[in-house]
Amino acid sequence: MKTTRTNKKRVFHFWLGRIFLVLLALIVLFVSAALAAGAKNKRDFAKNYPPIGQMVDVGGYRLHLYCTGELQSGEPTVIVEAGSGSVGLMWTLVQDEVAKSARICTYDRAGLGWSESSPKPRTAEVITDELHTLLINAGIEAPYILVGHSLGGIFVREYQYKYPDDVAGIILVDSGDGKLATYMEGTAYMQMMYQFIEASKTLTDTGLIKVVTGLSALFPSEPMYQTLPAGIPETIQVMMVKTTEAGAVEVAALPIIWEENRAHQTSLGDLPLTVIVHGYCNSCSKNPAELAKEEAGWLEMQKYLASLSSTSELIVASPQTGHDIQVDEPGLVVEAIQNLIEAVR
Repeated sequence: MKTTRTNKKRVFHFWLGRIFLVLLALIVLFVSAALAAGAKNKRDFAKNYPPIGQMVDVGGYRLHLYCTGELQSGEPTVIVEAGSGSVGLMWTLVQDEVAKSARICTYDRAGLGWSESSPKPRTAEVITDELHTLLINAGIEAPYILVGHSLGGIFVREYQYKYPDDVAGIILVDSGDGKLATYMEGTAYMQMMYQFIEASKTLTDTGLIKVVTGLSALFPSEPMYQTLPAGIPETIQVMMVKTTEAGAVEVAALPIIWEENRAHQTSLGDLPLTVIVHGYCNSCSKNPAELAKEEAGWLEMQKYLASLSSTSELIVASPQTGHDIQVDEPGLVVEAIQNLIEAVR
């Protein structure tokens, strides 16, 4: 009887070991497939989607800059800073319209879109200096009207803080702020944001973000932003897979970026400033009471941003317009840019 039990135990351990090895092999194969898919995505992107603008060296790596429209005498150049993990192509509708009467440039931050990766940390100071170097090396002379969306709003304010003489005006499009946690304290939105930051930090620190990139390539989502011109939603979809890692690195750096912004919270004096806020929060809670709390906090933050200048305007988008105002209601952003150009002439 004892021998029988011993044999059964040995058989159980034998098959348990084999099952473990099979599962381990499947995991290795799955991870390998994901990594291979991620690498293939980058190769295919480089081959099939050449840059639409120029690649400008900023110190051993190149950033993508796309400028359109003619510079009119006495007018500033419009410089667009996209949101977290986002790219210049997201501004196509705005850029095409503004370019009919002014000079406008979009660009991709390091590691995003067509831009090459940077060896430097993703702090507001570093990103601002990279943009400054990009504009100098590309021969885009000041003054500038800086347009910042979401996280990009923090970066354009940092730019103004470091290079105030270069900036003729600022437009903040549903902009973030270093005091976000204060305005959104105790909300589900802020809890989600902290979780997102921690997940991004873990994935980038462990290298697992490369697996996530591969999974995104293996199981691509449907292209978004279908109101953009034909072909651009598909390009953005492939581009976002390629730049998954760079986007996660930016998110992981948010606490540092917020801290920098809080340290540089200074008045803009009478610098022309336009603040545009969404009509509805498409990333907020679906619970009515929680949503109301989050929306109230976000609006208070936008009012604070508008108070930074004595020459400011606060504009609320239409009710159907979400966070990506430049896609949902591009005409509103175009009008704000045109009005600010007229004001600083």
